Amino acid sequence: MDRILDRFGHVQEEYEHLVGYALESQAREVLHGLGFRGLQFKDDQIDGDVGALSGGWKMRVALARVLLGPQDTAAGDQ
Repeated sequence: MDRILDRFGHVQEEYEHLVGYALESQAREVLHGLGFRGLQFKDDQIDGDVGALSGGWKMRVALARVLLGPQDTAAGDQ
C-alpha cells in the first residue's frame, strides 16, 4: 500500500508540474464561454461523454481544444 501511495504522490506532483490543474480550470472557463453553462449544461455534465453531444456542441468542444492547445506563434508570421 505504501508503494501505491508513494507512486500516487509522484504522479500527482508531475501532473501539477505540467500545469494540469490550471488547464482543467482554463478548459471549464473556455467551455463556459462557448455556452456550456446555464440551464442546458451543469458543471458535472462538462465531465461527461462528448460522444453524447449533438454535432453543434461537438464543434464547440473542438474549438475549445484549439483555443487551449499550444500556441504556434510562427503561424501568424506568414
